[in-house]
Amino acid sequence: MYHWLLNMKINEKNKIMKNLLIIGILTLMLLPFISAIGVGSSYSNDIPLELYPGEGRSVFLSLQNQDIEEEITLKGNILKGSEIASLNRESYQVPYLGNVKAEIKVKIPVNASIGQEYEVVYRFAQVPSGEGKGGASFVQSVQHGFKVRVIEKPVEEQPETPAPSAEGIEAVWWILGILVIVAVIVVLYFIFRQRK
Repeated sequence: MYHWLLNMKINEKNKIMKNLLIIGILTLMLLPFISAIGVGSSYSNDIPLELYPGEGRSVFLSLQNQDIEEEITLKGNILKGSEIASLNRESYQVPYLGNVKAEIKVKIPVNASIGQEYEVVYRFAQVPSGEGKGGASFVQSVQHGFKVRVIEKPVEEQPETPAPSAEGIEAVWWILGILVIVAVIVVLYFIFRQRK
């Protein structure tokens, strides 16, 4: 009976070690999905950018470093939609707890069809800080995107010339009345002066 009890304790220890090993491996596999960097944008697949054919606009992204306690370099690239979108720079320095603006320039071709949709996908990846020094380093990347919908060019409204207000018309009549009275007085003055 003692051997059976001893074997049972050894099997329980093996199960615990096996479970800890599985949890450790899973944790290491999930580490790349935990991100200390972030990219924020006003546009997404649910909130598309709307432009008319031939129109261009800059989309500003917010690059953030929330957990890495040193300045990091993020390298950006356009993965999809490069025919209409381009980054204004390739890499950005982002300080710890900092927020840096990145710009994507979007330009719709003149011959694009109304209702046509484009998809822009971009990625920002951390550039390892110790390149060439050996050792292992973990780098992170964030990938997002947004849709661009081609819309009809809005009709430019011509500003209306405002109609003269009642006060303005009234003021004009007062001025004209005063000028007429002054003119009559001047004419009468000259007429009476010549008679003397």
